[in-house]
Amino acid sequence: MASPMKKLSDDIVEALLKAGDEFASSIQAQSRRQRRKLLDIVEETRRRDSVLAHQRQQGHDRPADVDDVDTNVDSAGGHRTPASFGESDSSNHRDNFFEENPDADPTDVVHHAVEQVTASRYPGLGITPSQMHSPENLRGIPQGINNDVHLSAIRKMWNQFYNHHRRLGTEPTQAQLLDYATLIDDAFGDLFDPPVR
Repeated sequence: MASPMKKLSDDIVEALLKAGDEFASSIQAQSRRQRRKLLDIVEETRRRDSVLAHQRQQGHDRPADVDDVDTNVDSAGGHRTPASFGESDSSNHRDNFFEENPDADPTDVVHHAVEQVTASRYPGLGITPSQMHSPENLRGIPQGINNDVHLSAIRKMWNQFYNHHRRLGTEPTQAQLLDYATLIDDAFGDLFDPPVR
């Protein structure tokens, strides 16, 4: 017969193994959801690339079907809040974010949904510092996932956007920047602090 301490020890090990298995299963399910969202974004980007390439070949200004896409409806038919610019009195984006989101973790990295570099990359769009650093354009990203989400996945997606417009020889509109930021929110917004999806 096992001693009470041995039984307790075995029960603890069993509970830890079960919790570990449940956590691993949860992470795998989340990873599959994120992968699906990214694939949806890639499909949407390719569709838009195809439409824009066709437009250039035909010499049209802008195809109607790109404008007609309802970006406020998610793949499940639910409504979402698209990315937007607001106005801010301060150019300190961290202060602006935490003033609007006082419950966010103070160690969060504050990410611009439409990246800061777009203002200098596309000066003709007239994006002001007040718009760029407005709370509406800011997202909190937990430190623990910053490297994978912000510095890797989101970075690659914006690079794809910039390369797309460079290849086409076009400059995006503010609306296109915000649409793309909305797609990124769709992919990663549930991981932000606070979540945006």
